[in-house]
Amino acid sequence: RKIVLDAVVSDVPLLYSPGQIGLAAMMVANDDLRSNPPSSLATVPYIDIMGYVDARFEERSSKEHAVLAERMQELTGILTGLPEGKHGCGNHGIDMMTLKAVHKKLKKCRAWAEGGDGKKKKRK
Repeated sequence: RKIVLDAVVSDVPLLYSPGQIGLAAMMVANDDLRSNPPSSLATVPYIDIMGYVDARFEERSSKEHAVLAERMQELTGILTGLPEGKHGCGNHGIDMMTLKAVHKKLKKCRAWAEGGDGKKKKRK
């Protein structure tokens, strides 16, 4: 669940489809569980998610399978980097000084925006 929450507040949803993000999150979670099994479970079974995808969509060409495998490798790498604050993840390591500087720049852009003088409209 934490993987998905980190992905939602990052730049990942702008780059990949929800199905790809969910599939990669399941792959990362499976790898995490296998590397750090909970004490309540003796062993965690290996789930071959890409094998399932290959079997499920066997009528597709091998080129499409290769493209999907490459995307999943890329996306799992991105998802594992989210806890360190990479790829725009807003849940970790927010530098407030940088955030304030960006906010000031955005306010200046709004002041020069087309169709207004940057001031709030008064209520009647």
